[in-house]
Amino acid sequence: MYELTNREMEVLHYMTKGFNNTQIGDILHISRHTVKAYVSTIIRKMKSNNRTEATFWAGKHNLF
Repeated sequence: MYELTNREMEVLHYMTKGFNNTQIGDILHISRHTVKAYVSTIIRKMKSNNRTEATFWAGKHNLF
């Protein structure tokens, strides 16, 4: 599987639940800009083209 950090897994978890960057930031007590950076890293590590593709893959493989 992809080498995601614990924090990246947390962000991906909330992405699969449909939360936007601001909402994820509020939940995790980080800025939306930091969330955006995590999302970009997740997409790159998963070799996805976009956020939707990454969350679809996570859901399809029952990560959460």
